[in-house]
Amino acid sequence: MLVTSVEALPFTYQDGDLCLGFRKTGTYVGNYEIVVDLGPVLNYINLSAGTSSNLSQFAASQVDPDSYPNLTNLQWSVTAEVPSATTFSGYPAHTIWVTVPRVGGASDQPYRASKSQQQNPVTEIQSILGGAATISSLLASNKDNTATCIQEPYSIANGQNYGAWIEDPTYPSVADLGGYGPVDGGGNVVNLENDTVAPFTTPLISDLYELRPSGSTDPHTGLTSGAGYNVGYFQFNVNGTMSFTRAAAVSVPSAGAITSNVTNGFSPLTVVFTNSATGNITNWVWNFGNGTVITNTTGGIVTNTYATSGSYSVSLTVYGPGGTNSVTASHYIVASPTPTFAGLTVANGKLVFSGTNLPAGIQYRILNATNISTPLANWKPVLTNFFLSNGSFSYTNSFTNTTGFFRLVSP
Repeated sequence: MLVTSVEALPFTYQDGDLCLGFRKTGTYVGNYEIVVDLGPVLNYINLSAGTSSNLSQFAASQVDPDSYPNLTNLQWSVTAEVPSATTFSGYPAHTIWVTVPRVGGASDQPYRASKSQQQNPVTEIQSILGGAATISSLLASNKDNTATCIQEPYSIANGQNYGAWIEDPTYPSVADLGGYGPVDGGGNVVNLENDTVAPFTTPLISDLYELRPSGSTDPHTGLTSGAGYNVGYFQFNVNGTMSFTRAAAVSVPSAGAITSNVTNGFSPLTVVFTNSATGNITNWVWNFGNGTVITNTTGGIVTNTYATSGSYSVSLTVYGPGGTNSVTASHYIVASPTPTFAGLTVANGKLVFSGTNLPAGIQYRILNATNISTPLANWKPVLTNFFLSNGSFSYTNSFTNTTGFFRLVSP
C-alpha cells in the first residue's frame, strides 16, 4: 500500500506531494470541498510496472456521507508540482503532474509547455495545497481535519478552497488550473477533472501524466517536447475507494542494425541511412560521427553528407516508454579525398586516363559506355584495380575505337 503517516495538525504538505481534490459544481454544489495529500509523487513513480495499490491516505467515508449525500456528480483530480530544481533531484523546475479523465479507452494527452508557461500551473497547484493548510489551521482537530485530509467548508474558505484554484475563471465547472492548465496537441485546453455523472455504476479512470518543461529531456522517452509521460492511472470505484496502478511494463526497443546505400566514396559523400530498429519507439537519435546529430521522431530514412575525407563511426539510439537502446557501426563510412586528374589524352588510338590524390589501396573501376545517358548499371567495366600506395593511378585503354565515354568509380 501507499502509506503516508498522519502527523500533528494542521494539514501539512510538501512540494512534490500528489494532491487529490473533490468538489461539486453548478446545481450539484455542496457545502464542502475535500483536499487529500496522497504523499510524494516519487512513491508512485517508483512503483514496479503494473503494480496496483489502494490509497490508504483516503477513506470513502470522508466523501460519502460525511461531505456529500452521495457520490454522483462528484468531480475529482490529482495534481503535483516541482517549483524549483532543488526540490527533486533529477527533475527540472516547473515540472507538473496532472490527471486527465480516460474516456472511451483513451485520455486526452496533455502536452509539455515551456518553463515560463508551466510556472503558472505550478503556482495554482501550490495554492491548492497552501489553501488547504490555511483552512485547516482555522478548524478544530477532528476526523475531517487531519494532517493528510481536510474538509473545506465554503463558509470559511475565503477563496482558498480547492475549487478556487482548479477551476476555469470563465467556466467554473471546467478544471484547468485557473486557465493556465496544459493543452493537447491541437492547442485545446485539457480538462483535468473526472466526473461521476449519475448513475455512477462503473469505476472511473484518470491517467496521471508527468509534464517536464519543453526543452528538457524526458528520460522516459528521450524527447524534449510533445505529449507528457503516462505514469499510470487512478481508479475511483463506485463504493468510494480509490487505487493507483503504475503503467504496465513496456519492453525496451531494439536498435537493430545500421545500413546505408554506400559505405565509401569520394567527399563530399552523401549517404542514405536506414535501420532495422523494432519495438515501441518514440525517438531515433543519429550520430553520424562528423559532428552532425539529428533527432527523428518517425523513423524511416535519414541522409547525411560527409564534406571532409575521413573514416566515420555511426551510432543510433532509440528511445521508448520501456527504455533506450543503442547500436554503433565503427569506421562504417570512409569518405575519400576528391581525386585530382593528372591528364586525359589520346595517343595512337588509345585513351590514357590518370590521376592523383586518391585513397591508397582502395579498389576502383573504370567503366565505358557509348552514350552518357546510359544507366550506370549498364556501363561496361573495362578495368578493376587498386589505387597505388602514393594515391595515383594510370590506365591506358586497349580499344582501337575511342568513341564513347569513360568514368571512374570507387569501389
